[in-house]
Amino acid sequence: MSDLFLLLLIIVLLVCLVVTVGGLLLYSGLLSDIVIRTGPPPIRNVTIAYKFKEGPYKDCGAAYTESCSIGPKLNAIGVFYDDPKQRPPEKCRYVVGSILCEGEEKPDEDLQKLYEKFGFKVLSLPEVSHAVTTSFPCTTPLSHVLGPYRVYPRIASYIEERKLCAFPNIEIYRSDVINYMVPLSRQTDFFVPEMKEEVRTDVKEEDSDDDRGTDITEEKKGSIEDRLNGQFSIYFTLYIVHSRLRHFRAPFGYHKRLFMARSSGISNIEVESILNYERAPNTECLPLIKISIFFYWQYCN
Repeated sequence: MSDLFLLLLIIVLLVCLVVTVGGLLLYSGLLSDIVIRTGPPPIRNVTIAYKFKEGPYKDCGAAYTESCSIGPKLNAIGVFYDDPKQRPPEKCRYVVGSILCEGEEKPDEDLQKLYEKFGFKVLSLPEVSHAVTTSFPCTTPLSHVLGPYRVYPRIASYIEERKLCAFPNIEIYRSDVINYMVPLSRQTDFFVPEMKEEVRTDVKEEDSDDDRGTDITEEKKGSIEDRLNGQFSIYFTLYIVHSRLRHFRAPFGYHKRLFMARSSGISNIEVESILNYERAPNTECLPLIKISIFFYWQYCN
């Protein structure tokens, strides 16, 4: 009789444990409805205190804890630049920190100095008119783990289906909700100086690798561009950028091509019209691509 009672007690305890864990998961947002939309972002222009990190995204918790311990009343922010499916996790780059102020507000000088004392840097991020956005409830520490697993696959599918140019992934942690946004414009303005330097280094390394295996010299490229006029020169330059880095795949390769093109002083509209072709091949920029290809083969071969 005592053995039967003990068995029933164990079963009851196991059921209670399962119900408790299940309730915690549900309360943390396990089955929350994820609505992805395109529209105004959840934040305006902000000034942040941040630390630049490189490594698996799952290790970002320590940086969040450090940032929140300095300014516990501030909203936390994270900017994640790389796709772990296309770049080794140990080389993924991201920024973690706190939002010092938003809009026309000025950051608290004492608080800013405190962040800088602990090795944080201060940077202003721009306001964008449109972004891919969604939200996830922030009710328990488990919400920080469930959020990315539930949100990012939905966002990736949304961007892919609509062939949008959207990066990087940004998370804003408020007291009761986590806002996710992926800018649709001014994307490279969300690159901190460390990230810009990393991209330049990557571009130079890949550029050097390509130069060793190509028959087209830099001098010949210069003379080719001199023979082209007006828009032809612009689109030829963009085509060279695209073709020299064609072995990369979006989104990381796209970041590099976009960064190189914009660093060359080419306008945003011209950059987007060519580089977005790989995401939307039926767009009106197809004739421009054909023109670029024609000049490329006419003068380079």
